[in-house]
Amino acid sequence: MEARTLELVFPEHTNPMGAAFGGFVLGLMDKVAPTPPPAGPESPW
Repeated sequence: MEARTLELVFPEHTNPMGAAFGGFVLGLMDKVAPTPPPAGPESPW
């Protein structure tokens, strides 16, 4: 099973060098982290 997400990074999420702010990236990880693993007989968990 595969899950995908798409988030856009706008200029207000970056510093003058064009790199994303760490807090913004951590927020994205917080959004995706609680996704539960697949359950069922084919699941290794």
